[in-house]
Amino acid sequence: MAISRKGKKKTNPNAKPSRKKWYIGIGAVVLTLFWWWAVQPIVYSGTILFGICRTYIELNTQYPTELDFIDLRERGPRVSVEYTTVDAFGQHIAHEAVCTFKRGPNQEVLLDTVRLRRGLSNREYKFALEDPKKIEAFNPTIPVIAAYPPQLYVYGPSEDIQSLKK
Repeated sequence: MAISRKGKKKTNPNAKPSRKKWYIGIGAVVLTLFWWWAVQPIVYSGTILFGICRTYIELNTQYPTELDFIDLRERGPRVSVEYTTVDAFGQHIAHEAVCTFKRGPNQEVLLDTVRLRRGLSNREYKFALEDPKKIEAFNPTIPVIAAYPPQLYVYGPSEDIQSLKK
């Protein structure tokens, strides 16, 4: 390249763009896509078994101001759910429920057992089964729940309870 009298380099109009600019551009796109992926909320999508368990929990929780489901684990006929409630005094209380299912005589899905632990202060504590009469009274409503399923997704675990607010 020739240098003009004023000290400026002349640019060649036929010159190819440098690879360095391409590498920087591709790196910027990759970093932008990674950042976008990283800030997406964690959303779990459950099956109708979760919907049945969720409905049972909603019907058997006394006077919640708010009821937020924060974690979901489904393993075959067993559904484990963690949720928080806000009581009348504004306290956020963590709870856990484990629902197990069985097949009825006509191969329909029935709720077998439900364990509700209210207040997760001690994780080693074994909590009692719900009353079988309540479960038997709930089982005839399962076809209606299957026909009109509740919300089957859960926003995943978070750093603290305050970040669960939508």
